[in-house]
Amino acid sequence: MSRKTLPNLNIFNDKEQLVCAFVKDFGQMCRRTIADRGVIHIALSGGNTPQAIFRALATEFAQAAFWAKTHLWWGDERLVPHDDPESNYGIARKLLMDKISIPAQNVHPVEIFPDHRKTVRSYSDEILKFVKPRSQSNWPVFDWNLMGVGSDGHTASLFPGSLALKETQSICVFAQHPDSAQPRVSFSLPLINHSQRIGFVICGEGKAAIVKRILEEKSASQLLPAAMVKPVSGELDWYVDTFALAHLSRDTQG
Repeated sequence: MSRKTLPNLNIFNDKEQLVCAFVKDFGQMCRRTIADRGVIHIALSGGNTPQAIFRALATEFAQAAFWAKTHLWWGDERLVPHDDPESNYGIARKLLMDKISIPAQNVHPVEIFPDHRKTVRSYSDEILKFVKPRSQSNWPVFDWNLMGVGSDGHTASLFPGSLALKETQSICVFAQHPDSAQPRVSFSLPLINHSQRIGFVICGEGKAAIVKRILEEKSASQLLPAAMVKPVSGELDWYVDTFALAHLSRDTQG
């Protein structure tokens, strides 16, 4: 089965415009998928731009009916308590879940255990319980996977050169930050690539160098985790502002 190698580029003048467009697409995606399938499973991301998206979603869709059939997950999580300032779930809860009418059972944070192996197993089991395969591959399929990219090319908690990138069978993997060694759990690359739709949100001139590498360097798909995100049969969308495209050639921008 062929894979999509280049993303659909959705280009915006600035972060505010990007967030508005993403929020509009979010509402449409939820309503359409729920009408077709009865439920939608969305994986959220950490980072500054997702935080702006959470605030906007909470404002625009505080009482939206689609939350009753929307399940929220996390593509990666630091192994810290949920009330820790570095918890991706904790941040999303404060900015989004506490402000919308979503059933508690529809929210699936990573349950943190002292043994990281138990944390990985537990979240993998939770995913398998709710998120079903749609093909003979038997991989769970998320309807939408919200992702970001670090200045080193990492995405979720999959870092360049890490052993986690080599995992081909597991749904979730244990990962560590390459500098701080902070422990984390992350979706595996195969799980990400089996998503029905993947949406990267990338803003700011600070991301321009890595965006150029991902989209224009031939070696990127062998070195940079964000460039290894190639949906098996789904859609790959980038929501990106002009500042993050500052180093890109005109040919690549189309």
